[in-house]
Amino acid sequence: MNLIEEIKEALSMEIRSNSQGSEYLEAVINTKDLELLNSLLRKYLGSATKEYGKEANLPKEIQNIVDSLGGLRNEQSFFYRQEGHQVIYAAIWPWKSNPNKITLKSGVSKVGQGSGRAGVKSLSLTLLKILTAALKKLGLPGILVMGGLFSGEKVKRPL
Repeated sequence: MNLIEEIKEALSMEIRSNSQGSEYLEAVINTKDLELLNSLLRKYLGSATKEYGKEANLPKEIQNIVDSLGGLRNEQSFFYRQEGHQVIYAAIWPWKSNPNKITLKSGVSKVGQGSGRAGVKSLSLTLLKILTAALKKLGLPGILVMGGLFSGEKVKRPL
């Protein structure tokens, strides 16, 4: 069992539509479960690299992952563990609008040698899938890319 699978099994949550199996989880969790969540994150990833209320100086490759999540504010926490070219990460984002809720963003990413174009292509495809899921919620069919329509899995041509 990996981190994401164990979190899904152990905690009650609202899983967001841009989650992708055991590769990426974005979910809203009640703060009453924060202690259990933190213990699971420490079990898999070790101590937080960026703790609540503190600043972090992250390696460039890890900062790129953080930036792809929307960055980190002072009140957010970030955990990660790197093994070779694979990074497992988790970010905890408390809600300002509802102190009983947090958003968890956790995933697996490739960095360094070997990620190159494949890593960029994978990240681009992931971002397209996230955007497409959001557009579908709005009733829109997909995203126009290079003369075709991306609707979640592949580009459909012609338009």
